[in-house]
Amino acid sequence: MSNMGRACRPAGVTLVELVVALAVLAIAVLALLSAIYQSNLLGQATRERTVAYNAARQQIELIRGLPVHEVYGRYNADPGDDPGGKGAAPGPEFDVPGLAARPGARVGRISFPEAGVPPSLREDVCDASFGMPRGRDLNRDGRIDALPRAGDYRILPMRITLTWEGVSGRQRLEMGMLLTEK
Repeated sequence: MSNMGRACRPAGVTLVELVVALAVLAIAVLALLSAIYQSNLLGQATRERTVAYNAARQQIELIRGLPVHEVYGRYNADPGDDPGGKGAAPGPEFDVPGLAARPGARVGRISFPEAGVPPSLREDVCDASFGMPRGRDLNRDGRIDALPRAGDYRILPMRITLTWEGVSGRQRLEMGMLLTEK
């Protein structure tokens, strides 16, 4: 039998096969590098979230260690009612090492159910994030009114909000708490 009827094919790899193999390999390497990069970003975002959570918990523990009747004066925006004298308290905003603040702001903020100008602690604030969808009797006198309650509150709803510029853009964490007189 003779091989004369069949075309001879050279042994080895053609240039087209080599180019296709290199293209497949390049796509696989790029996919692997992308997966590694995304995994690194996810790890950094998780670390940022952990730092934020721990900072909020630390702030909560600090606040819980204070007498309830001093908390609003220490952490509201009015330096005139600070326990210990004007400007002696930390105020509502705080920094968190390890988190990048938005331009012109600080990472952490403590807020209360306030209304009016200037803002004052009020029972008639309707804000579900404070657990006050229809207001709340902060001084426990049996009624909800529109009077300032900074001097006689016995229940104090508050929220700690952290906002930072993270590896995946603007991030936010909120924690609420309710302090009560013991």
